[in-house]
Amino acid sequence: MPEQPDCRRRWVVVMDRLGFAVSTGSACASGKEKPSHVLTAMGVDPELARATVDAMVLQTRDVVEAMTASSGCPLRELRVDGGAAVMDLLLQLQADQLGVAVTRPVRTETTVLGAAGLAGLGVGLWSSTAELAVTWQAERTFEPEPDRAVGDAAFRSWRRALERSRRWAIEETDAPDGPRAG
Repeated sequence: MPEQPDCRRRWVVVMDRLGFAVSTGSACASGKEKPSHVLTAMGVDPELARATVDAMVLQTRDVVEAMTASSGCPLRELRVDGGAAVMDLLLQLQADQLGVAVTRPVRTETTVLGAAGLAGLGVGLWSSTAELAVTWQAERTFEPEPDRAVGDAAFRSWRRALERSRRWAIEETDAPDGPRAG
């Protein structure tokens, strides 16, 4: 089924309305380190590093579901970039959570290239975004596991945990004398 022609535009509008950045930039200094390795090298416990990766994946699913519901456009593929895109585990977990292919480009640091492309469009260096699109090349695609049961259970559990933490935060800020210390 072909994508509706205005879905990309509608997703950007939804992202703007919900307050999400189109690009989050680099998670690692050089783009070659894996975020979990950076965390463990900094003395972060491996379980905490894995929990951080899981949180990134689950939060992304939450955002994508909100965008899909608001725009009416289903996600057909997720193209990733930035420092975290070098981590195979993250991308496989993301594909499993979203139920769509996650594709990493040959060049993972594409934020600056995107800004340069928009500037080039503005000054007439390129005549269309289609001209720019041919410069993007896939390095690897991560396909989702067909059985979504485990991922869906993890997502439901994460949502329940978020809901509990929201009530806790409200109770703390609604205290008569403000938030409680430590």
